[in-house]
Amino acid sequence: MESQISGDWFDIRERLHKIDDLKSLLWGGSEPDPTMLADVARELDGSVEEGTAEFKRGVFRRLAGELEEAAFSSEIFHQLPRTIARLQTVLLVTSIQRGILSGEIRLVPDENEESPKAQDHLADAQIKSIVADVQEIVANDPSARMNSAIKNILMQLHKYRDEVETFNKLKEKTDPERLEAITQNFRTSFSRIFASIRKNYGQFQEDQRLAGRRERGAVLAKMESTALQKHLVKQLEEISRVRSTLRFIYGENYQMREPLVKLGQSLTIGETLCTEEISLAQDISGGERAGEALLKMLAREIARLLRES
Repeated sequence: MESQISGDWFDIRERLHKIDDLKSLLWGGSEPDPTMLADVARELDGSVEEGTAEFKRGVFRRLAGELEEAAFSSEIFHQLPRTIARLQTVLLVTSIQRGILSGEIRLVPDENEESPKAQDHLADAQIKSIVADVQEIVANDPSARMNSAIKNILMQLHKYRDEVETFNKLKEKTDPERLEAITQNFRTSFSRIFASIRKNYGQFQEDQRLAGRRERGAVLAKMESTALQKHLVKQLEEISRVRSTLRFIYGENYQMREPLVKLGQSLTIGETLCTEEISLAQDISGGERAGEALLKMLAREIARLLRES
């Protein structure tokens, strides 16, 4: 068992600086289960008190409860493959966290990389809700009118009002035979206007998200996070130890209740490492609230990266 633990950790440690290589190692060249990644992303988003540390501590506590049951039930042996896969995802999360802090993983693309695209989900968005949001944005910040996307939306709204006014005038003067053709022409025009509004609104949202990431990236770049990065490597080693132990037990092909129970009792080490993560985050960011904000921000960014992977 010890040789597997040390061998696995050596392989993982050698790939910490290359996330794609680490994923390939952990999943044997395949891709992680997208459903599991989505579940983990939701858990990260839901870790609203202590962010990444809260998420990982929850993993250790749930696993401890499962392994405690091994003293009374063999059900855990049937669950080991999924438990191992989940620990691999936690390894990935912690590696991404370290990579963001070190600057190896950028929160925004370089200028020469692909530019952001409007959000696809806006294709069927209600124009009324978009217009209401834009009006609120401009009311709260008049300078937003100078944003190119907002400016284009306001221009399209002006064009729409003019088109509606023209259409209403024509309806009063046009005979029924020509009205259908005119109505169809205006429907086509309205459709183009609405498509432009949706596109520009999506671009504005994406620009705002990128601006936020740039701001967060600038904050991280100024932060001396070496101590926290080193601590995350300790967490990775502990998570790897637990994963390797479970892999060894599963590979033995017979029920090893005692090692499972013993492993469960040792998981307090992981919980302690999570508590220390919070303290280090507070130290490097300037206080309790700032430390929690840092870990929550990291949790959200990792969740985003998991969804985009």
